Amino acid sequence: MSWYAAGGFAVVILGAIGLEALGLLALWRWKRRGLPPAEVLPYLGAGASLIAASGVAVSGGAWAWVGLLLAVGGGLHVIDLRARWRRPL
Repeated sequence: MSWYAAGGFAVVILGAIGLEALGLLALWRWKRRGLPPAEVLPYLGAGASLIAASGVAVSGGAWAWVGLLLAVGGGLHVIDLRARWRRPL
């Protein structure tokens, strides 16, 4: 099985997303610059959920996990959209 088919790409990308989150949160905590954590975490979590779902799917994991990860990503995406929405719903 190749590195890609084993989901190795997802692990690398998830690691990069984790480092990005740590960096952004550290910058906010240290200098109060950038985006506050309440704005950063939903969109990073949505992206991480989609990458994790693709990694599970490519590696032949259970489809229940793929569905769960996609649902989590969709929920975080809705949270992010509601936070960014300009007009009242």
